Amino acid sequence: MCSTRRLARGLLVAAAVGVSAQCTKLPYEPVQIVVVDVATVGSEVDTDGYVLHVGDVMSRSVESNGSATFEGLGAGEYLLRVDGVAGNCALDGLNPRPLSVKEDTITREELTVTCGPPTGSLTVDVTTTGTEVDPDGYTVSVDGTLTQLISSNGSVTFEELAPGDHVVRLTNVAANCRVTTDPVPNPRTVSVVSDASVATAFSVYCGPLAGDLVVVVATSGTEVDPDGYTLSVDGSSPKPIDTNGSVVFSGLTPGEHTVTIGGLAENCSLTDGADSRTVTLAAGTSAAVAFFVNCGPPTGALVVAVTTTGTDVDADGYTVTLNDEDPRAVSTNGSATFEGLADGDYTVELSGIAANCAVLVDENPNPRTVTVTSGASATTIFFVHCEPVAGAVVVDVTTTGTGV
Repeated sequence: MCSTRRLARGLLVAAAVGVSAQCTKLPYEPVQIVVVDVATVGSEVDTDGYVLHVGDVMSRSVESNGSATFEGLGAGEYLLRVDGVAGNCALDGLNPRPLSVKEDTITREELTVTCGPPTGSLTVDVTTTGTEVDPDGYTVSVDGTLTQLISSNGSVTFEELAPGDHVVRLTNVAANCRVTTDPVPNPRTVSVVSDASVATAFSVYCGPLAGDLVVVVATSGTEVDPDGYTLSVDGSSPKPIDTNGSVVFSGLTPGEHTVTIGGLAENCSLTDGADSRTVTLAAGTSAAVAFFVNCGPPTGALVVAVTTTGTDVDADGYTVTLNDEDPRAVSTNGSATFEGLADGDYTVELSGIAANCAVLVDENPNPRTVTVTSGASATTIFFVHCEPVAGAVVVDVTTTGTGV
């Protein structure tokens, strides 16, 4: 026979574990029962389940999707804790969480664990060299959302990052410091692998407070180069600049710097010195340098060639003039080049020709007109032929005898 109270308690146990009730004398008479149901959702579910703890009183193993029953607990307040949750999984809600057990009652608690792809970690190291190092360090960000402070020479670790590419950036660098970007830039992309730790390192150099260099270009004249010019400092990658404009080079260290202008069209030239200038920059200040360019109409060139045949060739060559100006010496078989000529017609004349030589005139007389086109080279040829030099023969005759 079972007492009414014992039967009621047996029904509680039966209802909790899902079996039929029998009147069996137990080693103890459980008054309270706790049933914990666990549901795991998501991907990469933890297959070995978890361990449930009710305070420091009882522990039970439970499958990833299963139930665990705690019997013989006294009524009261407990903490329910879940252990053994994989790194890629997380328990929804508090862990541990309050658990209230009432007398002669079945207490049910439902837990949900959400799992995702296994994660990895990323360690960022910073090394700072130089002088006047930034004392408050820097800030490291991952994907623009996760941030940590890092000392000037230190490291930080970002845990539970999803596998794949992440953008890492070092910011809050003092004005007198710069991140050296060889061989990897700032920001940079780092690939994180699941269940592994990867690392990336930044190198920072600090020196006396940097300054700015302002470069101004002014262009005058006609036929101005439409695509502007280029500027570089100390051989750095060129920056474009308008024909009338300015460019600022920031973060330059104190000392001497060489500024070079390039990309000038053939019809343009500097009016105030060389294309490279040396500028001295003081710490924390600005300096300026100006280039003045003048452009004229695009020019062309004219090549005058001479070919001489025959005998007794004139050994000292000839003279070529352009529009009766700018005489140039040319050998008997040679050429002379006139450069920087504007568009138009020019009169070319070959002179200094020996008496026994003459220009062979066909369709191109001497002098002749030649048309020059800007950006191109024109050519004209004089053909000269020389004859033997003429001389005199004197014959003396003396006659003697009779019958003359």
